Amino acid sequence: MFGTPDASNDPLATSTRRCGGCGQPAVRCFHVTHHYYKGIPSGRTYEHRCEACGVTFETLSPWRIVTEILSALLLVPMGIFMTFAALANISSSWWLALIGLVMGGAGVWIGVSAVKAVLAETRNPRA
Repeated sequence: MFGTPDASNDPLATSTRRCGGCGQPAVRCFHVTHHYYKGIPSGRTYEHRCEACGVTFETLSPWRIVTEILSALLLVPMGIFMTFAALANISSSWWLALIGLVMGGAGVWIGVSAVKAVLAETRNPRA
């Protein structure tokens, strides 16, 4: 946990992928980000680049996808509930509606991020 994490034995970081743009099996991972929440691992983000055409994209580890989807499934309903609860009494709790909109928007953004990573994974399969 301390120091620089080693991703040299991670098959998602060391495998070659087929580029969705040019079709060449020349995509390599050039950066791995290890995510932690209060010291607990919450997945990895892999940045890839095609050596043939230069296209870059990100994929997520399965654990990172699970944590992002769970976060989105928690934030979006809470944001919707807070927004509608504030709208019932808008005169004194406009700030509650604002917080609800921010929470719902953050949940949608996190969910879209997870979906984009899954689509990048399917467009650029391992070679």
